[in-house]
Amino acid sequence: MLYQGQMENSPAPDSNANRGNLKRKRSSSDASANESTSPDLASRPLVNPVLHTSHESSVTTPLTSISRVLALPVELRLELYRHLFQNSQLDIHRRNMMLIDPNDEFSVYSLVRNVDLSILNSCSFLRDEAIPSLNASTVLNIFNHFRQSDPLANLPDDFLMGVRTIQVEVNAFLHIDRTRLPLLRQVNLIHEVEGLESFVQTVATMVNATDPVNASMQDVIDWRWKLKQFAHLGAEEGFTVNMTVMWDCYSEGPETRLDMDLDLMSGMLVGLKGLIGNKEVAVIDAQQAVLDWEMYGAEEPDESIAE
Repeated sequence: MLYQGQMENSPAPDSNANRGNLKRKRSSSDASANESTSPDLASRPLVNPVLHTSHESSVTTPLTSISRVLALPVELRLELYRHLFQNSQLDIHRRNMMLIDPNDEFSVYSLVRNVDLSILNSCSFLRDEAIPSLNASTVLNIFNHFRQSDPLANLPDDFLMGVRTIQVEVNAFLHIDRTRLPLLRQVNLIHEVEGLESFVQTVATMVNATDPVNASMQDVIDWRWKLKQFAHLGAEEGFTVNMTVMWDCYSEGPETRLDMDLDLMSGMLVGLKGLIGNKEVAVIDAQQAVLDWEMYGAEEPDESIAE
């Protein structure tokens, strides 16, 4: 049976994490690694890319703020960490993985995005206490750029041991060593289709297609069998598995696509929605797609499709 060797050694956790956002953002994921590789972290900032809300913000935390945080009960500090890190993401692609310093276990945090990491530079006590929460909150976005190799091979074990949620191309999931992810709770499988039609044209094609799911998954070999195997793996190893096809549409304006949620055991379509920029719209028919595109997308809708 597929993956038998891995299943025998994998733990079976018993809880689920919230499903992460499936949005791909390759263009925003490039970050620079720390310039220093010294193992002595007490004398240097831990991370570089910190999101600030004003020009007065500093990478380091004022001593008065540190004292106030330290004075909080540990339960409140842990809740604070969960709030600070709730949107944390790490994009796994070759460029980012090349920036990880194998001699510096903390260099991976320079690549984390959508989060303010200034608390890690406050003091060693808060840093060590906060890092497990950061690891657990960070969603890994794993793109299919690694062929037959493990896309997580360059990530340190201490970081991966706390990861709970991954979003991964269906073909890349085959090559991940899950024994390095003992707390994995949520796997969001995705498959991207690069469409050549506009949003309205794609909706028209989708609603009139005899088998849109098979058409979107045709370049994944044995995809129905694979999805069933992934469902069995999740049940045995203790993580939840979802599957979404992301059908990108041609657009000179906002990024647009259709998201198709599939049932793993049957391979049937169980959910369908459209995205025009950051706006989620229902996929009903081409006429509704024209109205949605007119409101959220283009200045001149393609009305000919709806006729």
